[in-house]
Amino acid sequence: MPNKTINVEALCPFFHTESVKSVTCEGIVGENTVTRFSYSAQKVTHEKKYCTSAYDSCPIYKANMSKY
Repeated sequence: MPNKTINVEALCPFFHTESVKSVTCEGIVGENTVTRFSYSAQKVTHEKKYCTSAYDSCPIYKANMSKY
């Protein structure tokens, strides 16, 4: 089951939503960029590392910032 708490905790301005094994952000090229993980634990680790804290070090954040 997706961790819908992330929808409230996410600090990254490019975060859109998540599912069991993926995170969807504003698109680098196109509408959305979806990052898929093999395991849900990997996704949770990614969210804790980037989406809810140091998002400015996330590669997707950096790529999106280069558009602006």
